[in-house]
Amino acid sequence: MHREFLSRIEAKRWPLPHEADVHAMLARWIAHFEADSGVLETLHPGWRLHRGGARRHYHVDPLGPKIAQGWADLLFGAAPEFTAAAEGDQDRLDDLLKASRLPAHLRRAEEVCSSEGEVWWRIYVDAELAPFPLIEFHSRIDVLPLYLGAHLAACAYVTRLEAKRGQSAESAIWRLLEVHLPGEVRNELFKGTKDNLGDHVDLAQGGDETARLVPRWVHGMPGMLAGRVVNRLGRDPRLGVSDFARIEDDLFTLNEASTIGHENMRLAGKHRVAVSADQIDESRGVWDAGEDVIPLSSDHGLVGENNPVGAPTILEYTYHPAELIAWQDNVVKRAATRSDMTPQWIGVEDVSGQAESGTALRTRLIPTVVAGEGRGRFWDEELPNVLRLLQLLDAAPTTALGFGRPWSDPSSVPAVERRPSIPPDPLEQTANDVELVTAEIESRRTVRERQHPEWDEERQVMEDGRIRRERDASVQNLGLGFGPVRPEGQGEGPPETG
Repeated sequence: MHREFLSRIEAKRWPLPHEADVHAMLARWIAHFEADSGVLETLHPGWRLHRGGARRHYHVDPLGPKIAQGWADLLFGAAPEFTAAAEGDQDRLDDLLKASRLPAHLRRAEEVCSSEGEVWWRIYVDAELAPFPLIEFHSRIDVLPLYLGAHLAACAYVTRLEAKRGQSAESAIWRLLEVHLPGEVRNELFKGTKDNLGDHVDLAQGGDETARLVPRWVHGMPGMLAGRVVNRLGRDPRLGVSDFARIEDDLFTLNEASTIGHENMRLAGKHRVAVSADQIDESRGVWDAGEDVIPLSSDHGLVGENNPVGAPTILEYTYHPAELIAWQDNVVKRAATRSDMTPQWIGVEDVSGQAESGTALRTRLIPTVVAGEGRGRFWDEELPNVLRLLQLLDAAPTTALGFGRPWSDPSSVPAVERRPSIPPDPLEQTANDVELVTAEIESRRTVRERQHPEWDEERQVMEDGRIRRERDASVQNLGLGFGPVRPEGQGEGPPETG
């Protein structure tokens, strides 16, 4: 398999010929996510055709990043709950999660997954960084996969190394390929140029950054220490589909509208003064920096019998922004909904001043929640397997570059439960609990255990006693003279301590 993978990269061009189209597509999605005005201006259809000779400042509307961040907030705004398969392994699992910072990295990983169509993960060991196996997430643009049909047989993570001292960045480019195969990892170093992969060289030639790496690491884990999570699948199962694929035209439309609005604002919002050219120097005429000053000559159209050269002329422009704003709002809502994102979730629709219940708001978000559950299944399938590999590697003997920690059951898959990011309405939740108790569907003790899972039995009994005493005191304060509902001392619970 390793030999077959290397045979696929014999072509010296970089990116590899069969990857060039993928890199070009990913570059588009990355530019939309990063709101890169320089790149998007060159990609905007027909922009350079109507730009003319004058340079226009290209404005980017941040809807693209907002959509990707919205999905990340929905899936991982609240950290998932990780539960070890064996009760005695929970502390060790918590240590692994803390060392790899997996809960914090998941949100960023979903942003990449949403915007690029997929995100790749890899597990590695570096004792100088941490005494635990670590996990990182990568863009597909840094990965070379090898598929056999729709099955991922191997993959390589490409790292471009810094130029050595005394060398220019263009003279030689060193690329490290970390090749993941079933049960092992190989490190391959290539010396080439910007558009050429170059020759395969020894790891020692890459300096300290690669000299300490082993050429071959046989870890013996089931499968590879690498994989991917897809956003959505299209016709080609080997490549995920970006959320921007369906709305790219709308994103470009918003950018153009933002640019036009900015240009109109400058025309209508700034003073423009047409003056004689001889008035613009250090000794004659001082003009406000907030004004655009247009020098005129005698043959200029604004100079005439009724307007001599020496008389300043104020130029005024007006435009009506309401129509442009309404058009932008329409495109924003259309693009958001076409990507299954409710506009309210990413804050692009004003709901201020609307007194709505939590149920009403959650109902409005149902399309986004349902779509989120669909894409969340890819994470639900992948994350437990990733954690299992981390456990196995943490428990593996140190002779196999493991850490030799005593796990009770490292081979069993831990449970991963994503928690909803939409906060519940506490008033509605309490009202529902009251209805359940009144209808005798649930007991007061069951409801209390759900609301306060941290309370132990002593606190539960104490709370029962407090409630009875408050109820008895209320009856006596009515002046009915019935006395305590129960004989004193029965069922009161332990004495209050404060």
